[in-house]
Amino acid sequence: MKTIDAKRKIRKVSEKTLLYVVVLMVMIPLIAPVYWMFYTSIVPMKDLTRKPPIWLSPNIKFDSYLYVLHPYYGNLYKPMLDTAIVAISTVGICALLGTFAAYAFAHLEFGWSKVLFLTTIFSQMIPPIAVVIPMYMLMNTLNLIDTHVALIIANSSYTLPFITYVMFGFFAGIPWELEDAALVDGCTKFQALIRVIMPVIAPGLVAGCVVAFMATWSDFLFGLSLAGKDVKMLSIAIYEFRGKFVLNWDHICAGAIVAQIVPFAVAFALQKYLVKGLTAGAIKG
Repeated sequence: MKTIDAKRKIRKVSEKTLLYVVVLMVMIPLIAPVYWMFYTSIVPMKDLTRKPPIWLSPNIKFDSYLYVLHPYYGNLYKPMLDTAIVAISTVGICALLGTFAAYAFAHLEFGWSKVLFLTTIFSQMIPPIAVVIPMYMLMNTLNLIDTHVALIIANSSYTLPFITYVMFGFFAGIPWELEDAALVDGCTKFQALIRVIMPVIAPGLVAGCVVAFMATWSDFLFGLSLAGKDVKMLSIAIYEFRGKFVLNWDHICAGAIVAQIVPFAVAFALQKYLVKGLTAGAIKG
């Protein structure tokens, strides 16, 4: 009996050890770029260019962060505000429209609904670089160049189909008897959607919004082509840290680390709903 218990304990320890090894092997490639980016932001360039490289330099400094956060030199505050306005507005608009569109595609039958849904999803296959010039011409005609509205419209053109597709999977997996019961109790379709259906699919909506927020927060292409003077995306501000004759990697990496604080905080604060939404979507969709 003791031998069997000992074998079970050895097996459990071996399984846990193997699990930790696998997790470590997966995490190292994910953490290594972040570590090297942070390391680049706090050590002098002479230590970065040494051969062989120094993985832990004793010459640590935080001057790069003081530079990128300085109100006169780096001044990332205004780009962060512009990026937050664009990201929050884009996600809010697309969450509202995408939820109603997904509900209609999943539950309401109308002419050409499948064709319209496939067309909406197909738009995700078009690379953003292919629509930059038409988008610029449209915004220029509407006198929206270098405004928040132009960036919100441009990012929504890709965020809206994504949220619609994500929410469609959740709506399709809901037993519609819930809505029927709400209708019997006297609710309208809109009330049933808001009071009964939405609480069930809320984790999926949060997961889709978090992913869409991160994508919009890190937008570079539309920020470069549609704005850059009065309105500047954070990625463009970091890109401008490059020098005329040399790349200031310490400033660029420091700006990149600062830029990731907000997405990391959002994902950390909503991780409970994010995990629920992603796992439920994997099962239902």
